[in-house]
Amino acid sequence: MTPFTFSGHAQDVVFGTGKTDEIARVIGPFGWTRAMFVTSGSHIRSGNAGRAIAALGDLVVARFDAVQPHVQAEQVSEALTLASEHEVDVIVGLGGGSVIGMAKALSDRLHEQRTGVLARDANPLTRPVVPTVILPTTYAGSEMTSVFGVSGPVDGVRRKITVSGRNIVPRVVIYDPSLTTEMPWQLTGTSAMNALAHCFEALYSAKRDPVSSASALRGIRAIGLTLPRLYNQGDDIEARGDVLEGAFLAGSALAQVQMAIHHGVCHVLGGTAGVPHGVANTIVLPHALRFNRDVAAAELAEVAITLDLATRQDDQLESADRVIAWLDRLCRDLELPRRLGDYGVSEAQVPELARIAMDGGPVQANPRPVNSADEMETFIRAMI
Repeated sequence: MTPFTFSGHAQDVVFGTGKTDEIARVIGPFGWTRAMFVTSGSHIRSGNAGRAIAALGDLVVARFDAVQPHVQAEQVSEALTLASEHEVDVIVGLGGGSVIGMAKALSDRLHEQRTGVLARDANPLTRPVVPTVILPTTYAGSEMTSVFGVSGPVDGVRRKITVSGRNIVPRVVIYDPSLTTEMPWQLTGTSAMNALAHCFEALYSAKRDPVSSASALRGIRAIGLTLPRLYNQGDDIEARGDVLEGAFLAGSALAQVQMAIHHGVCHVLGGTAGVPHGVANTIVLPHALRFNRDVAAAELAEVAITLDLATRQDDQLESADRVIAWLDRLCRDLELPRRLGDYGVSEAQVPELARIAMDGGPVQANPRPVNSADEMETFIRAMI
């Protein structure tokens, strides 16, 4: 028996194709009357944002539709001013991880502005004054978590600062597979790899529990076995739905656990080096699994069984190696990113990236200890 702690969240999740058009009905019982709609330019151009805004009708009193990657601190301040001017009582975000992070940051800052207390620090029974409603358009999974990151200058270096707290979790999440069909393959693939990374880190997290482990294993199977279908036919709505369900399970698992080296390094690559989050996840994941192989062999063996790569009678280390080989093969066959150097990361940046990563909580919580900055440099350098 392994002791564990499990904390649930007050959150409504609605899943189904076409649910975007029902958003007013879904959130109507909450009584919100002044929504701020948050999205990015790509969703304005695709028509997804217009579709959601039309479904919301008169509820929308303000719009911020220029969210940039990695939640820029300057944009949070700009959007906060707009939200305050219009006295909004709910933030509706449509987009991927950056839009979701912006919505969470605004909720947190508005709570502080109106109550003098950060939402993240509030009593667990106290809900944010301005909650969030999220319509995910990628497989990022952050709609299920109590974490967001904001990128900005710190001591002369641009860094992504992570914030966490139970009251940051979105109040309503509407999963509509039809919102994901506009994603080009590169974003589809790297976003799905992001979700896979959530599952793997949840499985061998020091804070894992039976619910997160079960969600992670099912998420890996849903995403890993379905992703090749999307590579061959991006408009397969059933496959989109299966991967989106996997992303929901991945985010649910991640919400309950403690992150490790994978996410610790990805946050630094994004916040400091500007690598797109999905790309960073895709490149780092096989290296993180190799790094943790010996201490996480039992958990990786469960993945091998789930993916029909091994049986329970097989050696655990051999099963773990089969999973890592499967992941390498998947990335190669689906033409996904493999090297950080292709995204502007240079050898000269490695020492600084390693130093910042070593300061982060996720790296310190990795199941295999990272003993020195030199070891971290070796880890990052292998991906250049």
